[in-house]
Amino acid sequence: TSYYGVLNNLIKKSFNQKCTELNQQTQEYFEKIHNDICAYKNVHYRLSFKGTSYRIGRKLLAKIVVRGKTLKLHLALDVNNFNKKVYFQQDYSSLKAFEQIPFAVKIKSNRGLSNAIKLVEELMKQNNIIKNDKYLPVLMVDILKKQ
Repeated sequence: TSYYGVLNNLIKKSFNQKCTELNQQTQEYFEKIHNDICAYKNVHYRLSFKGTSYRIGRKLLAKIVVRGKTLKLHLALDVNNFNKKVYFQQDYSSLKAFEQIPFAVKIKSNRGLSNAIKLVEELMKQNNIIKNDKYLPVLMVDILKKQ
């Protein structure tokens, strides 16, 4: 019962399908980042065909998408305020879909994961969002498999 978008004979896979087909390590990276972002107060997530977006009110803070076998985290941060030799960020501000969240990093390793978590902390600090101590982590990949 999954949806395939067909365009020019190309089968497009949904975010759910891509996520469940990732290797175990990458799925764990996704769950850690998802839980880290959701652990802040008033941050809500929404699953869509293309990815998972995180908002506070109407303000888009972050989005996680899958490109090939790689997780990409897009954040509402200024690309030029961070050292390119540390985070290896890409600037997506020219694309309409990522205007609000131009800062993109790939998450392929434990270093990438720890850098992503630092960036999420910085994003929340800039927006004066505090952590919710009562937040309980969820197993997102299991939820995606059931949908």
